[in-house]
Order: sequence, then C-alpha cells, then structure tokens
Amino acid sequence: MRLSYESLLRGDVEAAELFGPYGNAARRNPEIRLLYDTAIEWRELTGTWPMHHALASFRDTLERDPTLPRRLIDTLAISADYAHQRLAELQEEFVKIHGGNLDELRKRVNGSKIKELYSWSLTTEDRKCIQAVLDMSLEFGFVDKRYSVEDIT
Repeated sequence: MRLSYESLLRGDVEAAELFGPYGNAARRNPEIRLLYDTAIEWRELTGTWPMHHALASFRDTLERDPTLPRRLIDTLAISADYAHQRLAELQEEFVKIHGGNLDELRKRVNGSKIKELYSWSLTTEDRKCIQAVLDMSLEFGFVDKRYSVEDIT
C-alpha cells in the first residue's frame, strides 16, 4: 500500500513521515499531531527557514573547471523553465505516481507561485540560513575555520 497524506487522514496508518507539500499540509491541519518537525525546529534555532537544496564542490574541482558553477546554475534554470512550460502535465504525472487531488495541487502550485518561490538569487533570509549552516559546520568540526556567505558565493 502506498502511504500518503490522505491515508493518514483516513486512518489507514497511525503515523507517517511527511515531506514537501504533504508535510506543509500536515502542519496546517489541526487534526494531525506532529511528533517532530525539523523545519519548525530549525526556524526556532536559527530564525530562518531551512534551505531545501545546496550545491557544493571541492575546491580542486572548481580550480580545474571554473565554469562549472555557472554551467550548473544555467542547467537548473533551463530545467525550471522546462518544468514551468509543462506544469499541467507534470502535475498530472505527480498525482498518478504519488496520489492526491489534482485540483488542490493546481491551486497550491501554479506558475506565479513557482516563480515567487524559486529564484536564482539569494535573499537576505537565504543568506541568514546559509550562514547558520556554515556556523554549525564549524561547530560540529566539518570545517576547520569560519566561513561567511560572501566567502562561498
């Protein structure tokens, strides 16, 4: 059986780990009791919302190919444009694979919302979040010196 947000609401399962839009829906539903919510806890800890994706590279890779970051960003932008142009088709495929209500998905995820949520520049909030990750990386010993957002962007 495929577990979904709807199966949790129907009572088919007593607990589930929900991500993405289903996690967001669960947060807003007073009938669902969240046992753990990393996004909320991160917000309380850092004052920012968590970054969902990050790209990193070894310095020697970038030294061998300094065009790599720009080419990756360009590729992601092309991918986003492709998805934006085929949004209705992709939403239908998403519902086929993951279940859910297509009309509700289309209300929540539309072209203007995507452009609002996904940009290729860093906001002040993004920079605060990245700095928090960098500071934690030093605290946990993943890096040996403090870096700032300006050092890595």
